[in-house]
Amino acid sequence: MRLCMIESLIPPRSDGPVFHFHEMHDEGFIVTKGKIRFHTPGAPPIDAKAGDIITVPIRLPHKFSNPFDEEGVFINTITPGFFVRYFEYLEQLIGEGTKLTTEANIAALKRFATVPLDEDTIMNLIEESKANGDDGVDIDI
Repeated sequence: MRLCMIESLIPPRSDGPVFHFHEMHDEGFIVTKGKIRFHTPGAPPIDAKAGDIITVPIRLPHKFSNPFDEEGVFINTITPGFFVRYFEYLEQLIGEGTKLTTEANIAALKRFATVPLDEDTIMNLIEESKANGDDGVDIDI
């Protein structure tokens, strides 16, 4: 599959996924409703509103959240579309009665060429960024 597109709704005041990066695909986020906050280690967050497009290249550590009072909706593009199998796998787990804890989600991410990052790794990335004189890793908007 060359391209996958998925619409996602992020409830108000939601933390979103853990910091992670993808080993096999780029991501795009087209915000269609509300606002979504995008994070990369060592950089100020980006608050994207409806109509904004965010691109996240392969291997860029990132996460998103919705700290706002209204739901946020985005269309997620995945190129190539291999990662769609992650969402299919989550549906399978739910169908089997598995509770989607943080640990279960991290295990699922690892199955699909995605590397979840722990707090120590994030802090190291921020320190490296500062030592190199960078203001962080940029997400394109």
